[in-house]
Amino acid sequence: MSAAGDGTRYDGCVDLSNRNNSHTFTVEMVGANKRVLEFGCASGFVSQALRERGCQVVGVEIDPDFASQAKEFCEDVIIGDAEQLDLETLLEGQRFEVAIFGDVLEHMHDPLRMLQRVRNWLVPEGYAVASLPNVAHGAVRLALLQGHFDYRAEGLLDETHLRFFTHDTIKDLFHRAGFVLVETRRTHVGIFESEIPLRREDFDPEVVAGIEADPEATTYQYVVKALVDNALSAAEVVHEREEEQRLEILALRAELDGARGRIESLAGDLENSKHQGGVLSEQIDILQNEVGALRAQLAAREDALAHREAYITQLNGKLPFRVYQRLKKLAGG
Repeated sequence: MSAAGDGTRYDGCVDLSNRNNSHTFTVEMVGANKRVLEFGCASGFVSQALRERGCQVVGVEIDPDFASQAKEFCEDVIIGDAEQLDLETLLEGQRFEVAIFGDVLEHMHDPLRMLQRVRNWLVPEGYAVASLPNVAHGAVRLALLQGHFDYRAEGLLDETHLRFFTHDTIKDLFHRAGFVLVETRRTHVGIFESEIPLRREDFDPEVVAGIEADPEATTYQYVVKALVDNALSAAEVVHEREEEQRLEILALRAELDGARGRIESLAGDLENSKHQGGVLSEQIDILQNEVGALRAQLAAREDALAHREAYITQLNGKLPFRVYQRLKKLAGG
């Protein structure tokens, strides 16, 4: 998308049946019947999906051709670079419930300042929804081990990206801008399935296994929802944290069960292979390596789950006892 600077000509369509798509997550996180300010609205494909849900959208778009198309789906489209426009004047007297930054913040010179400004146009209970690429994706990490950080026409290392983010730096960015991150969703692409050209056989299997053990290594994009900090009552904070922790704990437990089952299956195959004289030693080595990699993944997921449950426990000293008990119950404790 292209609110931030020249050359960021991102466009697409919204397929709400695709559960591994940032546009789907964005539309769902915005909700229905909202007044929305969309930065980088491109041709209006997200605006169209939002309008079908009863939303009213004002777009900001740097590309005049895209802007002319977006006018069909937006109440108004402001043409220009969002960082350079006098939006304080152009949006004077207007208030929005949601601000969208779909693949936009990474193209900005000063995304912190932009987020600080957008708070002026949000109602007290308003929030921002943003999608950002994950520079800590496993493909980027492996490429760096080969000494490569090559910009490309699109993707994780898009040549128009000015800023790079991990989940931690996204949280820090929104916190410094006066928002509280309350929901994070992820799109996933395999380490050897991205636009970065890599071959598994070019790397030490233990190195690959170590990176694959990180649950975030296949995260391609983060899609986050962040509330204006003064919009949060204690009850809202508790509710949002409950839901996020519940979903993440359930996902981690499912991953743990799957990894344990795969290890048991491979261990059985390995034992059978050792007793079959016709099986090549290379096949045994492959099975041993796969078991080792899965055990590393299992350990990482067990550690991640422990951190989630520790977070719930930590809230004991910060929240009323009744609330703590609810969180503990959700965590399965």
